[in-house]
Amino acid sequence: MWQPFDCNPANATRRNPSGCKGDLFPWVETTVGAGSNGNAQPAGFSDTSTKEGSTAMGFYNVLAGDAPYLKSLADNYAMSDNFHQSVMGGTGANHMMLGTGDAIWFSDGNGNPVVPPHNELMAAGSPNAGIVDEIENPNPQAGTNNWYTQDGYGNGSYGSASSGGGTYSKCADTTEPGVAAVTNYLSSLRRPIGSNCESGHYYLLNNYNPGYYGDGRNAYADITNPNETVFTIPPSPLRNIGDALSEKNISWAHYGDQWSTYLANPDGNYVTADNTYCNICNPFQYSTSIMTSASGRAHNQDTTALYAAIQNGTLPAVSYVKPDGWLDGHPSSSKLNLFEGS
Repeated sequence: MWQPFDCNPANATRRNPSGCKGDLFPWVETTVGAGSNGNAQPAGFSDTSTKEGSTAMGFYNVLAGDAPYLKSLADNYAMSDNFHQSVMGGTGANHMMLGTGDAIWFSDGNGNPVVPPHNELMAAGSPNAGIVDEIENPNPQAGTNNWYTQDGYGNGSYGSASSGGGTYSKCADTTEPGVAAVTNYLSSLRRPIGSNCESGHYYLLNNYNPGYYGDGRNAYADITNPNETVFTIPPSPLRNIGDALSEKNISWAHYGDQWSTYLANPDGNYVTADNTYCNICNPFQYSTSIMTSASGRAHNQDTTALYAAIQNGTLPAVSYVKPDGWLDGHPSSSKLNLFEGS
């Protein structure tokens, strides 16, 4: 995601103080697609074989009738902020930032930073077993233009051999792949910005499953389950906004569409068609402080509870609402008109 923005302080102007051109989205999509997952570039690879260039340049003409509900909101309400996302990374990383104001990092499950699996056998003795490398390396493989050495969600699992999966970065170390390009840019700005990365911490850049099931069981400890995945982050000690609200006795809830279906069958998140709850979209489901007590888990509710609370006038003081995978606007699973309808 860093590549498409094409940022250089030397290009900064008054109207574009970041110096980011934002001109390489189709190029990055066509040259690497969704990531290499450590695989070699396919034989016969070309600028069109990823079939992803056009997905980076979607265009909606609201004056011709596209996105009518969003246009109505823009016509009738003030929508002046330019916010797009908190993290140059995946859905999971952005939702973690929403809930914690921080990036989640790999730990031993007890609050201590450790090195993620790096060319190691995971889930030995199960159908999910395989050599996994969860450390990001965006340097191009030898002989390729932009085919990353190690990047992606991970191959296999859910009952088949696992491999790949690079998505953690040791961003306090500028000798690590890809780090210097970002930190050099930040330090070269007119008002320099520090990375705030802590030494010895490997931070999540993309989408890994949360460390807990909805009922509070440790999902990371269950990676040998054929219906689970090795690409799961251990239980996290990160303080979140739910902790802060609860300490002040301020009511809050996270309403995740299809939560009840997921709670009844957590493995069904990837097995059954009717379970479209987004587990990586709930920052509280990664959290030890929330998920290890019944009172903490009670803050996770279905959107059916949201509608009832609205009707009864019993909404908590702070509410988070997340549509399911069919309705949330993600290009891979949803459509714009379904998102508007949600």
